[in-house]
Amino acid sequence: MFMSLKGYITVDQIQEEINVARRTLGVNPQSPLPIGVGFLCWRLEIDAAQGEREIKTALDNHVVAVWLSFGRNLSKWIQFVRDHDKVTGTQTIIFVQVSSVDDALVAIHDWKVDVIVAQGFISSFQILILASYPYSRD
Repeated sequence: MFMSLKGYITVDQIQEEINVARRTLGVNPQSPLPIGVGFLCWRLEIDAAQGEREIKTALDNHVVAVWLSFGRNLSKWIQFVRDHDKVTGTQTIIFVQVSSVDDALVAIHDWKVDVIVAQGFISSFQILILASYPYSRD
């Protein structure tokens, strides 16, 4: 399950949405939260410090995945997640949405993301999700 934040809510509102998910799923605050949180990176890039606080709020709440899309500098946000994981000893699954074969190749070879969401330019309803490795979380 992914929670799409659309980039228009505050850090406090992100925290509240995560609290609702945690209560609904009956997961304690120290355990991994089996949801992903989606971020529109162009929105994060308007104010990078605020964007970092938003992603950090999700990561500090132990979400198992993030979905990053629609930004000019996706690699910055991917690295931010990876750096957070190094410090905390976690491994957040990173989904990245791309719209071209070239972007997909960069995501695979350079960014080494976990899952590619390939969306064409023609229709927002034509989406293909490619996992780069088999994944199972007990």
